[in-house]
Amino acid sequence: MRSLLFVLVLGVTSSVSADWREDCQLMSGGAQDVMRARQLGVPIASMMDGASSDPFFENIVIKAYEAQKLNSKAAQEQLAVEFGNEIYLLCLKRQRQ
Repeated sequence: MRSLLFVLVLGVTSSVSADWREDCQLMSGGAQDVMRARQLGVPIASMMDGASSDPFFENIVIKAYEAQKLNSKAAQEQLAVEFGNEIYLLCLKRQRQ
């Protein structure tokens, strides 16, 4: 449930903050939390409820749930970090549009 709250905060923070680097770091951390929740078996419906009807965040949830659920804790954590990096990169690209 921590990740649900984090995603809600991201929706508010990203529209308020003038520092895009901070926004991207928050989105990356939120993406990692979403992936961790996915790996723990949290239902996608619960995660979508917390996505604040923001298409960008809804896409983060969808993308996380397209990933396979892994068995080892180490592999799950590596996947979460990689997913966070991917979302950070997408955020950077979004800022340059």
